[in-house]
Amino acid sequence: MKIGFLVTTLNTIKEDLTTHDIAFAGLLRGHEIYFFTVFDFFSNENSIFGNVVNIPSEISTRVELAKKIKLLEKTKLDLKTLDCVFIRHKLEPSDRNYSYHKSAREYCFHLSLLGVKILNNPVYLPFFSSKLSYLSLPKEILPKKQLVTTNLNEALKFCKELKYEAVIKPISGKGGEDIYFTERKNLQNNLKSILKKSPVLIQSYIKNDGDKRILLLDGEPIGHYLRVAGEGEFLNNIHSGGKAKESKLTNSDKKIIDLIKPILKIYGMVFVGIDILGNTLSEINTENPGGTVRSEKFGKFNSREKIIDWIENHLK
Repeated sequence: MKIGFLVTTLNTIKEDLTTHDIAFAGLLRGHEIYFFTVFDFFSNENSIFGNVVNIPSEISTRVELAKKIKLLEKTKLDLKTLDCVFIRHKLEPSDRNYSYHKSAREYCFHLSLLGVKILNNPVYLPFFSSKLSYLSLPKEILPKKQLVTTNLNEALKFCKELKYEAVIKPISGKGGEDIYFTERKNLQNNLKSILKKSPVLIQSYIKNDGDKRILLLDGEPIGHYLRVAGEGEFLNNIHSGGKAKESKLTNSDKKIIDLIKPILKIYGMVFVGIDILGNTLSEINTENPGGTVRSEKFGKFNSREKIIDWIENHLK
């Protein structure tokens, strides 16, 4: 089977990426693994092509794959010959290369019409990758109060109604960027900073001992761990200094999963990461969910193998 991975860049120093983890699992199964970036697409009247790197079968570890991938020579490939493509890049409107990211998504849509399985569904991915996705989710699993607005005065009024016990963030943010607690002395400046780039999402603050990242495959949990904020911080995100710890799935977690599973399946969100604070769903990550390597440190989840199992079983 031919499996492709669409990424932003091949030049990364990170050796614990979920993308490389899944790719290496596919390589171990004997599949042909290809990587290409958003800059590598081209097309004509006959097909859609990419300048790709083919991962050698003799690669022996995920770390070796991560180190050598940027050194491999690219070759031309007719992308409709692929069986599956994983979309593993983040579409950011503020990115100066936004048009490349956008056209890459459009190419993926057209590849899906040619019979290539795209994970996740490129038609609905823009809607689920936005924090506005809460509009389609059951209210009982969401923060009690939240508001999305582009109006500064409306935002300030809502924060006051919440007695300044809230969190503000851009609807298109990632990795803990531009997320603030509503401290009154900095609130107006923080809101102005966010509103220059994006509508702002304001959520009632949820007291917690960390947030739980749960990886879902076709709506079923395949790995999880707890992210705990550093001393003196309130953000649990790993990219913001949070630490990963072992976790267990609670009945509340399972209820949340059961409630969102049908929605994820309807819209083709096969592999996602959800974040849970206490008994509340705080976010669904559908574009480039990570955590297979971290979760494996705290339990023999075999999440990367389960992802390859799913591909093999669904693309026979």
